[in-house]
Amino acid sequence: MRCSFAVAISLALVSTGCKESTTGIGGGTGNLLVNSTFESHGVPSLEGWVVSDTSNVRFSSDVPPGGSGSSIVLGAAWFGPWPNGAIYQEVALPAGSHRYRLSFIGKKSGVAGAVLVHSGRPAYDGSRLLMALQIADSVWASYSSTDTISVPAGDSAYVTISGGGTEILAGSSYYNTCTFELWD
Repeated sequence: MRCSFAVAISLALVSTGCKESTTGIGGGTGNLLVNSTFESHGVPSLEGWVVSDTSNVRFSSDVPPGGSGSSIVLGAAWFGPWPNGAIYQEVALPAGSHRYRLSFIGKKSGVAGAVLVHSGRPAYDGSRLLMALQIADSVWASYSSTDTISVPAGDSAYVTISGGGTEILAGSSYYNTCTFELWD
């Protein structure tokens, strides 16, 4: 079952690799992510994030124009058990169908990473992909997507930031100012 989830993630990343304009779309109710700028009290931090492999994550002072805090850099990791080389956090969601907006500023070198929203803890066989955005540019660019997600009472989503998967090529993905907002 893990293999099928990894295949679903790979297919989703291939099909969602474009940027979307965010002008003129609804209004958010605040970021649901903790520490979306990867900084706490003026110091680079992964506070609020679960880190599966600390050797795959580093901080960078390379911050995009309009960005804030510190950027994180994740290297492309060997395809393996999800969330191989990624960071993630759990976000409680209100029951029912609601629109959500996922956004970040990012850039890549080589293999591209992505930000994913899914049900079920990473590496859980029953996890279901809800949203995905893959980095497409080698210069800082803004990425966003808005979609409707339906959940039962007491359910959560997981937001995962990945450096991408590889078996041959190398790559690094830079992330700054990640947001996941209730958008209705």
